[in-house]
Amino acid sequence: MHNFFPAALEPRKGQLKALELIKKAFDEGKRFFVLEGPTGFGKSALAKAVLNLCGTGFITSPVNTLVSQYSQNQDLELLEVRGQATYNCRAFNGVDCERASESFDDHSSRCFDYIAARDAFWKARHSVTNVHFLAYAPPIEGAFYPREVLVVDEAHNLEEIIIRMGRRSITPQDVKGISALSPDLPCEEKELLNRNKVEEWLRYFDNAITLALKQLSDDDERREYEGLRDAINFTLTSGDWITWKEKASLLIAPMSAKRAARSLFRCASRVLLMSATMGDIPLFLKNLGIAANEVAIHRAECTFPADNRKIIYRNLGSMSKRYNQPGLNKMLQECSLILRNRPDERGIIHCHSWDLQNTVSQHLRKEFGRRILTHRGSRDRDRAIQQLRDSANGVLCSVAMTEGLDLRDDDARFCIFAKIPWGNLSDPYVAERRKRSQDWYENMTALSVIQGSGRVVRSATDHADTFIFDGSFERLLPRLPEWWKEAIVHRRDIY
Repeated sequence: MHNFFPAALEPRKGQLKALELIKKAFDEGKRFFVLEGPTGFGKSALAKAVLNLCGTGFITSPVNTLVSQYSQNQDLELLEVRGQATYNCRAFNGVDCERASESFDDHSSRCFDYIAARDAFWKARHSVTNVHFLAYAPPIEGAFYPREVLVVDEAHNLEEIIIRMGRRSITPQDVKGISALSPDLPCEEKELLNRNKVEEWLRYFDNAITLALKQLSDDDERREYEGLRDAINFTLTSGDWITWKEKASLLIAPMSAKRAARSLFRCASRVLLMSATMGDIPLFLKNLGIAANEVAIHRAECTFPADNRKIIYRNLGSMSKRYNQPGLNKMLQECSLILRNRPDERGIIHCHSWDLQNTVSQHLRKEFGRRILTHRGSRDRDRAIQQLRDSANGVLCSVAMTEGLDLRDDDARFCIFAKIPWGNLSDPYVAERRKRSQDWYENMTALSVIQGSGRVVRSATDHADTFIFDGSFERLLPRLPEWWKEAIVHRRDIY
């Protein structure tokens, strides 16, 4: 097993054991293997070892930053490709390659940016890309395809990423832009609509887009309508979807990722699904349409000392708006106390919503001023993270940063959950999923808590404290793994 790992990397005992189990399962005819390897396990090195073991393979992830980390790690020797719109074509004066391909017939023969990366990706024995590219891009002639193994990292998010490929909003402007007929669907805001009626209109609108594409000359407009058409087709073929109206727009959302996952998995004979936290694995497998007899499972031990990753929990009351947030003021006062007692440390506060971010940041700025950092949206995320790292003792009030964030060592010595990140039940998709499965709703929330606390402890020698004050946390305890719960303490003197 040792020989399958990259020569520059020394495999750890837990990695060797996992690789042995993976080989055994694949040799016995299992098509799928689920690996839970807590942070610090070394999943990247193991992924490459599995590719070496099997001969040819893809690595993919729902998280684009992780895809880039794989390709930039020279020890792994992986060739990466992304969507062609992310490449600037030097052969056509820096126009992005998607526009160049639409505007110039000789783009494919002259391009040495996207086309070169695409060809190298398909012809390499080992390569890495995001889920969207692997699901949609056709293999070229001479490609290694299908391959022996597909490795999906951060796989706990795979179902949601697949579903997002089909979720779209169709605005009145979208309809008017191609002179199509508007849907006649009287209803209340966010009320689920009759699927048969909507499907009839969607098929009409899909044809209207196809006809309009022959006339549209603006590249950006063409791209938008092509993407909209893809989402409509994705949703209609998912087999299970819902639809509603919101602010005059028609929204569509798949409720199942099973068919799309089955199509994705066709790229390889065997599939390794891995994450630091897989959550409810039987539920995960069911939602992707994977039969229990097709899969082997291994949960690796967490090697981080519990004392280095303490979870300090105090029930200060509910943070639910439904109950008028009785715990809100107490939580804000505790945040102030933590910052007061840690004047020289950086930290992050997971706020879950923009309204809560505003409430927390305004409260803390009264005392801590410029120490309190915020961001305005996903596009502003990287700036805010860098501002935190560059600060002496900044505290970032964040939204949607429970994953894909690496705050190691002094980057952050504490994190606070201003509220347990329950799914937004005003979203018809979330409400319908919860109606069908309370297990799904609780599992997704538990995963967010575990992932969020993992942003600030990144190695066995790293240390940081996580604070939770929302009383609804106790509902999640049965869904949390034992290695995580062993770090929970109730002492206030740790502040």
